[in-house]
Amino acid sequence: MSNRLQSFDLESLPGQLPPVTKLFYSGLYYAISFVLIIAGMLKIYDASGLVSAMQQVVFFNDTFITLTATFLPLLEVGLAAALLINYHPELMLGLTAGLFAIFFAFSIYGLVSGLQGDCGCFGDLAESGFGWAMAVRNLVLFCAAGFLWMRKSHL
Repeated sequence: MSNRLQSFDLESLPGQLPPVTKLFYSGLYYAISFVLIIAGMLKIYDASGLVSAMQQVVFFNDTFITLTATFLPLLEVGLAAALLINYHPELMLGLTAGLFAIFFAFSIYGLVSGLQGDCGCFGDLAESGFGWAMAVRNLVLFCAAGFLWMRKSHL
């Protein structure tokens, strides 16, 4: 196997894992990929919610907002694609956990500072207003990606 293309091979996880645990890890891995690709594609289609949410943050200038609205969806889709083809899964899981940590921090900032409206995380597919539900969702995504990253990094 090429050095560049490593597989997220559940057989390589330490110890003998029960089939249910392997199924859980695999399901979590592909669920994270699915969330990333859906969120990224929806933002590519319409980033207006993301732009509106970011415009409420006084220290974000127009250039930063434009760059974020342009490249964040591409990053999400790129991470999802890399995970789905098992391209350096340990690195991609680490980057994904980092991205979800940023999302979690932004959701906490929005909750504390009283940002209004939808963040545009999932376009028109789902309501995603700033609040506890958003913060918990982002925390769960961060923990899920971090959990898988930590499990892979100790092989």
